[in-house]
Amino acid sequence: MDTRQSVFPVVVLLCLAADPGRSDAQSAGTSAAPTTEEAPGAAVPTPPATVIRTAGGVTIRAVRIPEPLRIDGRLEETHYSTVPAISDFIQQEPEEGEPATEKTEAWIFFDNRNIYVAARCWDSHPERAIENEMRRDGLNINQNENFTVIFDPFHDRRNGLVFQTNSLGGLRDMAVTDEGNPSLDWNTVWDARTSRFDEGW
Repeated sequence: MDTRQSVFPVVVLLCLAADPGRSDAQSAGTSAAPTTEEAPGAAVPTPPATVIRTAGGVTIRAVRIPEPLRIDGRLEETHYSTVPAISDFIQQEPEEGEPATEKTEAWIFFDNRNIYVAARCWDSHPERAIENEMRRDGLNINQNENFTVIFDPFHDRRNGLVFQTNSLGGLRDMAVTDEGNPSLDWNTVWDARTSRFDEGW
């Protein structure tokens, strides 16, 4: 079983999505970096890399796209080949901090209405996959092949909103408070679709 739990600092997402009227300055793959002051005629700053790793942690940059993505699990839009993927994940268990044993690529996009998180998960032993849960908020999703994202809207590293899907496309979401106390009663409107490719899902 390969569970992939990834924590993305959502403060970047909220800042980028807060002003949907700036679509002229933020097109796919060319989101403008924030500046404190821009003189007329000044060159547009180079956008930061999709992933920035420092001693203080990892910062993920969401990329504005001009039109909604198709939610079909196929990842066929050109964004997946032109926008660098988030990769080089590390383990939480069993060897915290060690490189992940399976390759994962992820992307975070947004438009005027939605935030999209997409992932391509490689699996060197698909015959060992556990896939048996499609009930909404089913506890077994956590025991299946799954991909999990936690949004931290207050950037306090204590409270968050969890979105989890398994390789079948099952949905599980919850709110976490004070670094625990997960509430499965929290439900919001979201969707997930999955599909398989030769080396994974």
